[in-house]
Amino acid sequence: MILSTAIIFALIASISAAPAPAPINNPPLLVTIQLANDVTGLNVAKQIPADRSAQMVRDTFADTAIDTKNPSGQSEFLVSSAQLTQFPQGVSCFMADGNDRFGFLTTENTFVDLDCDLGSLGLQNLVNTIIRCNVSMN
Repeated sequence: MILSTAIIFALIASISAAPAPAPINNPPLLVTIQLANDVTGLNVAKQIPADRSAQMVRDTFADTAIDTKNPSGQSEFLVSSAQLTQFPQGVSCFMADGNDRFGFLTTENTFVDLDCDLGSLGLQNLVNTIIRCNVSMN
């Protein structure tokens, strides 16, 4: 009886001392968004995570074809449209400049004219704009 009790305690001790399985860290789903200046024809596509994090246009698209410099040497991101080019089902994205949200993109609506006038090519400076994407698994 003493031997069986010792064996049981040894088994319990070995089970509780076993390392816990490592948590699974799934990488965030990625979305490819293209920003275009339809006046000049310049456009750039970049991948951003669809994890609700705020991605600054000036950081994500720095030193690309749409990163133009104004006369004082500061970056400007003069863009007329945005488009999702690669994305998982259920994605939704929006752009925001301060508290103003605009440029809504979804799986069903993958293109947006940023001046809201399909008849004109108005440019928006996105230097202070964030892009935030999320995937809904409904």
